[in-house]
Amino acid sequence: MLRLEEMPRRRYRSRLSVLVEILRVLKQVGPMPATRLCKYVNMPYDRLKLIIVSLEKNMIISARDTGKSRVYYITEKGLKELDKLEKALDIIVKLGLS
Repeated sequence: MLRLEEMPRRRYRSRLSVLVEILRVLKQVGPMPATRLCKYVNMPYDRLKLIIVSLEKNMIISARDTGKSRVYYITEKGLKELDKLEKALDIIVKLGLS
C-alpha cells in the first residue's frame, strides 16, 4: 500500500485551462446539457454550474430549453474569446507558468 508521501501529487487545472476546455468541447462536439458537459471536462456538476452561470452572464455561451433539458452552446462572442484564451494559455504554458 502506498504511503501518503509516496502517492503522486495531483495536478490541478487552472481556471483558464478549465474555461478553454469547456469552450473547446462546446465548439467541437456541439450543444449539450450541463450533465454531459461534466463528463467531457471531468468536473462535478456543482462546480461546472458556477462556471456556466458566469459564461452565460457574459454571453460567452447561451442556453436553449429543449423540453426536458437545457442545452448549452458557444456563441459568436464565445468563439472569439476562445481564440484569445487559447493564445493566453499557450503563452502561459510556454513561459512554464502552468
